[in-house]
Amino acid sequence: MLEVGKGSGLIESFIKRRTAIKYQSLDSDVRLEPDLLGDVRRIPAPDDSFDLVAAFEVLEHLPFAEFETVLGELRRVAKRYVLLSLPDSRPHFRFSFKIPLLPRFQAALKLPVGRRAKLPPTGPESHWWEIGWRGYSPRRIRKALKKQFQILAEFVPYENQYHHFYLLKK
Repeated sequence: MLEVGKGSGLIESFIKRRTAIKYQSLDSDVRLEPDLLGDVRRIPAPDDSFDLVAAFEVLEHLPFAEFETVLGELRRVAKRYVLLSLPDSRPHFRFSFKIPLLPRFQAALKLPVGRRAKLPPTGPESHWWEIGWRGYSPRRIRKALKKQFQILAEFVPYENQYHHFYLLKK
């Protein structure tokens, strides 16, 4: 497994302590001590190096004009799967209720309203784009993903509507 964007090391810690999965990280920040030091636009690894490549809340830090190039690079180093999490800033409603003797019912509804992006970004932690910003609809994101991958699953966790996950297959 390759994690692109090591961040706090939470994923690394969990994988190494709780699984037998061979984990490697890629980051451009030498202070994070990644296994691979480099840029997601040019991953320093051979083709088909990792069974799974994961990028959680990373790709929005690059201009959207580079999104398809980056997807191609993730596809290149993945043997089979890519798991992405992208920020989804669309407003939402969540409903939950529990009736005795019946299972809990939970549902969430995302509104199709886009908001204006704050461009240009002001620093390395700034986002160039997010799902739901005007011009960055879920449909546009899916279209770009489908050029490189088959979308096996797409989900937004009920507990955190800001994270939009995609499980992709080469």
